[in-house]
Amino acid sequence: IFFYAPESPRPVRDLEESLQTDVTYAHEAGKARTLASPERRTDGTKRKERRRMLASVAQAAIEMLWPTRCAACDAPGCVLCLACRSSLPFIDALNACPTCGDPHGRIQCARCAMRSMAGSDAPVDECRSAARFEGGMARAMRAYKDQGEQRLAIPFALLIADATPESWTRGETAVVPVPPTKDALRRRGFDHIMPIAREYAGMLGLEVAPVVSAGRRADQRKLGRAERIRNMSEAFAPREGMPFPRSAIVVDDVFTTGATTDEVARVLRRGGTRLVRAITIARA
Repeated sequence: IFFYAPESPRPVRDLEESLQTDVTYAHEAGKARTLASPERRTDGTKRKERRRMLASVAQAAIEMLWPTRCAACDAPGCVLCLACRSSLPFIDALNACPTCGDPHGRIQCARCAMRSMAGSDAPVDECRSAARFEGGMARAMRAYKDQGEQRLAIPFALLIADATPESWTRGETAVVPVPPTKDALRRRGFDHIMPIAREYAGMLGLEVAPVVSAGRRADQRKLGRAERIRNMSEAFAPREGMPFPRSAIVVDDVFTTGATTDEVARVLRRGGTRLVRAITIARA
């Protein structure tokens, strides 16, 4: 069972100050423009409240017609029921590889051992995954990514927050979401990693730093291991004008070969990030 205490509300400026009528700012041409009057701001607030109320009514109507069902077992009630959440195939971090998070590499998994023997350092310092990509975890992930059940972002964020060591959040650490390709955005209609990254960062008291952008690449799900690695080669680039964090936690959905997180980590290191860790919801 996961518990999440929401963040304390941010301090709000004094109402009288926020409704000043004569606040101006300089245009590029040197002209001045008056910001919204109190009446306009009040009207804007009322419109937002009406929109929120209408959205709530619409959501209630939708819930009556099509009740929320568990993405893993289809039972009515919530998007991921307590029984399914408790029975997910969680990965025991104590028995996992300390470098890549392989569930069966307590001291060091075979892949990381071969990499060490070859004298090649892993781009990611540490990696963890919350659960194995099977059973209810796989069904919930497909519902989120392929069926657009975006309400799963919060349960998924809770899973990876619970799997994150406290030591990862110390110092100047930021959360870096793996960016989707344009094809993936077009296919799904939403960025499936950013909502999870935002919820996750809020739970841990960290900032989100979307400092990596994506180029064109093929759908990873259709590729084998060698093809995935080639597909990820130079698939990401730094976003211009954004400072890189000293320490980063890369957030992704499913760890399969590690090619995605490795390539994002390389971009971060070239940008000056010294410590790169990665967390994924599931591991295939």
